[in-house]
Amino acid sequence: MGITYNISPSDIQGPVIAATVFGIVATLTTVLRLYAMSLKGIRLGLSEYILLVGTLLMYGALSTIWIMTVHGGMGRHVGEVDPSSIIITMKTLLSLEVTYGTCLGLVKTSIALFFVRIFGAKRSFNISVVVVLFFVWVWVISIVLEAFLLCRPFAYNWDKSVGGSCGNRNAAFIVAGVMNVVTDFMVMALPLPHVWTLKMNWQKKMGLTSVFCVGAVISAISILRLISLAKLDFDDPTHSLLYVVLWSILEPQLAIICANMPFLKTIVAAWAPGLGSSIDRKYGASSNKTFENLGTNGESSHRMDNLEATHTYKVGHDGDSSTGPTLYADSVSSDEQRLASNPSPYGISVTKNFDVRYD
Repeated sequence: MGITYNISPSDIQGPVIAATVFGIVATLTTVLRLYAMSLKGIRLGLSEYILLVGTLLMYGALSTIWIMTVHGGMGRHVGEVDPSSIIITMKTLLSLEVTYGTCLGLVKTSIALFFVRIFGAKRSFNISVVVVLFFVWVWVISIVLEAFLLCRPFAYNWDKSVGGSCGNRNAAFIVAGVMNVVTDFMVMALPLPHVWTLKMNWQKKMGLTSVFCVGAVISAISILRLISLAKLDFDDPTHSLLYVVLWSILEPQLAIICANMPFLKTIVAAWAPGLGSSIDRKYGASSNKTFENLGTNGESSHRMDNLEATHTYKVGHDGDSSTGPTLYADSVSSDEQRLASNPSPYGISVTKNFDVRYD
């Protein structure tokens, strides 16, 4: 089994427990999201499948803090750790880098696709999502390449005896961390222009904005991670890595929790209807009626969870001008079909435009 280390000291035990607890919470919220969707009869979409893959990778990241503390001596100075344990720590760090970047990329993609489910009827919004996800995955690829190419030969990452060199790892990690914070804000900003064009009072707009910007918590963790990276000392990696690893695990865990938060009101409404109603009255942002009657002149809105069928219409004459205009049903647009077949559990509205024409 090799050398193992006691993790009972509080300065080591605390981060390990915190990462484990938040991992359980992230899993629980994912399960509740799936349950909420089943209550509404909504089929899983691409957003959910991507999030499930991200959750599995989150467990890969979580396992690294246990390996690095129990078998790698992380949390202790290098002088207190066997050289073989330092090798374990440095090898595991590389796997954490890849898992961290890929997991966060998947979760951010899932969140963006959830926004598409709500606002995707607008072509401009879909273009914005594509642009944002392009930058997200450029960042993910840079993280993966950084892990494999920063030190040459590759074994020099954990074995200095082979001879070689590394680039400025601290600088590379900090640049990647800054890019991560930027992509956090890019994803959070996606729905905001659309929220503030809705016809509702500013209090409800602020409520909706707070729902969509709950991911600011992730950015706070990203900043804490940046601070830890700035203090990282590769001459004493086992001691200086502890909080870098902790924030690198907590960040995707909190991202998963934030991605699932909008679905939890359905659970509250099912298990404690009175509490759900009081939340609606106080904040309004997650109410089933929030998006009703928001259309501008000439538009009609329908709650998505009440839609049995949707249609677009045109008005024309039946060849007799005396009879007045007649309403004909045409085929529904693909966006409305998609929204009706994948309703949101929050009463998001489908808005239909009516164009009156006289033939």
